[in-house]
Amino acid sequence: MHISTIFLVGLILWYTGLVNPKKQKIFDVMKFSSCSEYPDLPILLSLNRKRVYGKNNKTLELTFLVKREIGGKLEGNMSVWKCGSSGAPDSCEYFVKDLKVKKLCEKIPMKNQMWTLLVEGFDPPLDCPIKAHSYEVKAPYQEEILKYLPVPGGVWKAKGFMYSDDQTVVCIDFEGKIVERSV
Repeated sequence: MHISTIFLVGLILWYTGLVNPKKQKIFDVMKFSSCSEYPDLPILLSLNRKRVYGKNNKTLELTFLVKREIGGKLEGNMSVWKCGSSGAPDSCEYFVKDLKVKKLCEKIPMKNQMWTLLVEGFDPPLDCPIKAHSYEVKAPYQEEILKYLPVPGGVWKAKGFMYSDDQTVVCIDFEGKIVERSV
């Protein structure tokens, strides 16, 4: 085999990612809204739209409708499922089950957390007690969030609840997809 042929084959293999492949994770939000089975809770969340301005410049526009002031002891509970790339229910398995989060009012204003960009996108700002209001939320989402969640590709589903003095005030359904691609 000629040296130029070997070089050309090596170059093609390198270019297509078959030799020393580098992977990049792409993150997309597919669903972020109130749970349909709880339509009468005092807090409702709806995903109005996703905007993509560029590779790392994406925004979720949400409405967070709070029907009455929410105070007292705020706590949360969340479960997360990892599913196959199709998201089919029979491909899902628990990743985290019944994760309890206490003292939410202390956690909401924390900086450099996976929820910080979401909380900073509230207009007017979110604070405790949570005032009755229709909050508009513009939250950037990008692959950077994966530094908080070093997880494999696939469809990820989560269901979270927030409680005020042990009474359910919001249920949120989330679905996102992580795809790995060669760069």
